[in-house]
Amino acid sequence: MGVPAPLPRAAAACLWLLLLASSGSAQSTTSADGPKPQITSMLPANMSVGVSPAVNSSVVKFDRDMSTLGASLVFAGRTLPNTTAEASWSDPRTLVLPLHLQENRTYAIGLNGACRECKGVRAAEGAPLQPAVWTFSTWAAGEPAVSPGNQRDSAIEVLRLVLAEYAYRDRLGVDWEARWRAHRFQMEGAGTGVAFAEAAAGFLGAGRDGHVFLDVSGDVVASHVPVVDRNVNASLLRGIVADWREPNRHVATGRLGTSVRYVAVRSWAGGEEDYYPVSEALMSSWRWRGVIFDVRESAGGNVSRALEVAGHFVDRRVPYASHRRVDASAEGGFGPTEQLWMEPREEHAKYDAGVVVLMGPANVGAAESFILMMGAGGATLVGQTSYGSLGNPVPHALPNGVVLHLPSRQELLPNGEVLEGRGVDPDVAVEWDPSGADDPVLRAAVERLT
Repeated sequence: MGVPAPLPRAAAACLWLLLLASSGSAQSTTSADGPKPQITSMLPANMSVGVSPAVNSSVVKFDRDMSTLGASLVFAGRTLPNTTAEASWSDPRTLVLPLHLQENRTYAIGLNGACRECKGVRAAEGAPLQPAVWTFSTWAAGEPAVSPGNQRDSAIEVLRLVLAEYAYRDRLGVDWEARWRAHRFQMEGAGTGVAFAEAAAGFLGAGRDGHVFLDVSGDVVASHVPVVDRNVNASLLRGIVADWREPNRHVATGRLGTSVRYVAVRSWAGGEEDYYPVSEALMSSWRWRGVIFDVRESAGGNVSRALEVAGHFVDRRVPYASHRRVDASAEGGFGPTEQLWMEPREEHAKYDAGVVVLMGPANVGAAESFILMMGAGGATLVGQTSYGSLGNPVPHALPNGVVLHLPSRQELLPNGEVLEGRGVDPDVAVEWDPSGADDPVLRAAVERLT
């Protein structure tokens, strides 16, 4: 039996916003008319990617007999799939919506809405379905198709690599095998390499590790993108630091008063020559009270660049951290702990004035390595605890040509704790007020040197 046609687009868009606003909150599973029906499956699956544009219907199944007298289908804007006919009930528990899909599009379909008139999907006893929405994406034109066999083998290899090679496999207590079973069909059914990578990223995202990602012919698909608040206002700094200079996008220099040098390293991703201004700034302030190194904006890069800069502040070989590599044959799953060292700069004498490093929650990767180096060299660390993510991911080629990158070693703090998810603590903790007109972290550092 046919169902009423979708609402006019303008009205649907309004209802869609209400649906999104209400669908994320806890909802009752019962009503005055009895238990609310539950969706048991939907095709295309929710959040599926690489769906073939040739798919000609969406099928939703329920856990009980439904009223076949009508339904409320909600769409909005560009997410509206073209329908080739009215939706229909193929049996009391199966709703079928004919579709006409296009390539490289993301679609969203909602069942029921927030308004009283938008409760057409309901159980035979009368209880309405809680508003539900699912999305899916079709593959892009020109993407080479991948054989189902390759996708199946690649999905199996992803699980094997996570279990055998991933250094932080057990950090969050994820049941990886159960999660893989829930995601395997999206990976195996992906029509292209990009679609497979996006499906695999959904599986891997439970690790909440920004250093786990996939590479498809140079295009990176992340499994997790950390969202953090920086404890620095770059615009404010330009008004506080005198003689502000930006020789390149990685480094800024200046001074505070007449006796404190300011050096900011925003990224460790530059070439060796990009950090020459750091050496020049140190040499020009040799007899000053000290230097403030501000790395609060830095979110990683090349550890070699960090080692080169940190070498200015030691006159001997100094250990600063350690790591251990995954070794399935070893007791506990890891090989022996290896010490990490920093070396002095042979062409420069040690910088002997006071040193303060400004740090914060945006610091990951090479930035955290630099903080550990400077702490081992005697600098005072001021600010907030770093994010806690040092990856050094290793590439693993999958049968379908996608490359999975996984950290294969655990980075350890000087006390032996795992850095991942823990971070580096400052010596002097300073709270940050993003609405303030001052920089309390910088102020605390100046007080340490004057």
